[in-house]
Amino acid sequence: MKKNVNSSFVSTNNPLPLYFQIKEDIRSKIESGQLKEGTYLPSEFKLMEQYNVSRPTIRQAVDLLCQENYVEKQRGIGTLIKGVHPVFRNLNDLLNFNEEAQKKSFNFSTEILDFQVVPANKILEDIFGKKESSFYKIKRLRFLEQKPAELVTTYIPKSLISNLEDFDLSKRSLFEVLAEKEGIQIGHAEKMLKAVNVTEEDAHLLKIEPNAAVQFVKTITYNTDGRPIEFSYAMDTNMFSHFKITVTRNPIDGKKN
Repeated sequence: MKKNVNSSFVSTNNPLPLYFQIKEDIRSKIESGQLKEGTYLPSEFKLMEQYNVSRPTIRQAVDLLCQENYVEKQRGIGTLIKGVHPVFRNLNDLLNFNEEAQKKSFNFSTEILDFQVVPANKILEDIFGKKESSFYKIKRLRFLEQKPAELVTTYIPKSLISNLEDFDLSKRSLFEVLAEKEGIQIGHAEKMLKAVNVTEEDAHLLKIEPNAAVQFVKTITYNTDGRPIEFSYAMDTNMFSHFKITVTRNPIDGKKN
């Protein structure tokens, strides 16, 4: 018989892992102010009693809260509640990762995980058309405050720039290189956002739990002439995945409420 846990938000009947449910329960209490910034989480033993679970389950939940910057472990003292300080990215602003990080005064860096030329496939043909036969594929891991924040894979038609491999994209912005060397200016972008569960391989790179939820962002970027010049898909951790957009209500058929 399954045991119950001592929380209306956590249940063994829920298909989500217990550690994840506990993490979400604690996160909700932090965001609501029930658990105060500057105070400490109850001890592991008290949390084990509260949720009626094992120590490894509590440790997994607290580790996730640390990764999402809600709490901070202080050796020999306890786990400090840092509170809620989300960093919002305005979807109306077309800024690259470096520009967004600079705007928010983050320390940031980039690691190139893979750089190669690949042939077109059906997905790339649907975006760029059949005239583009080869693409640069660039896989990068982005860091904020020395912590993994974004894993992004980018495709650029090779016809746009013939020597992209000559530039250190761990130090320079891709769009900056395209503008400087080829005069390509960014016009607009289309973004699709959804939540996904991260694979074990990507979780290892992002230093989060396998199957944890992350923000998946797919982007098609166009130049000022409306030509698609870049396609990317990224997985954002909680450090940089709060998005904000301003919307305007347009009444149907011009009718006002």
